Amino acid sequence: MATNPRLRAGALLGAGLATALLLGLSGCGGQQFNLRKELGLVGAGPDEFTVVKRKPLALPGDQPQTVDDLPPPRPGAPSPLDPTPEQDAQRALTGDVASGTSEASATEQSLLSQAGAENADDSIRTTLETERDNELEGTMVDQVMNEVVTAIKGSDPSQADALDPAAEAKRLAEEQGRPVPAGGAPAAPE
Repeated sequence: MATNPRLRAGALLGAGLATALLLGLSGCGGQQFNLRKELGLVGAGPDEFTVVKRKPLALPGDQPQTVDDLPPPRPGAPSPLDPTPEQDAQRALTGDVASGTSEASATEQSLLSQAGAENADDSIRTTLETERDNELEGTMVDQVMNEVVTAIKGSDPSQADALDPAAEAKRLAEEQGRPVPAGGAPAAPE
């Protein structure tokens, strides 16, 4: 099959011109349009905060031998192989996860036993808060706080939170030089 040399040369010339045009335009680009980026010649690397390790493939349950031993599919349920970066990070930092806790290593158990963690008081926070409150009672900080609370609430703390909206609206209107509404301020909600 003979081909026309002129046709072949024209096709090569066209392809060469198109390539030269694309290469020439790829250097052009500004804020609005960047041909190199549009053609995929410039790419950003992956976001380092969204890269997660995939969990290895594992057979479910007690090593199924046949297809019938596999658990039935659960449409819409998450795969146990889906990455869970939040839970993985929590497990790595504390050993605790919402579904349970992991066992401490021998080194961690040794450290905890030497620190006396088995004999820790469950109510230690309450004890410490009570001791702190007892230490602060009668000190300058306690006296100042009592004076501030008394100044804000008044001498009778039970009446301090009650506020008459009508009287307050009237007081604010007079203070700001606005006329008081003829019907008075709205009544307080019961």
